[in-house]
Amino acid sequence: MFGQALGGREPVMSALQNLQAIGQEHGCDAIIAVKLMQYPTSAGPAVVAYGTGVKFAKP
Repeated sequence: MFGQALGGREPVMSALQNLQAIGQEHGCDAIIAVKLMQYPTSAGPAVVAYGTGVKFAKP
């Protein structure tokens, strides 16, 4: 999964929040192994947060 953000005051935080929202949409209990990548664009930095969503087993 990935969350992304373009420009803004805190693009890293926005990308992580977008990643968390996508995880919730897919029924994940947690996001692990996050990798942040930044790409320069004419509109400002584009930040992409890649992560793996996990769902915990019910006992």
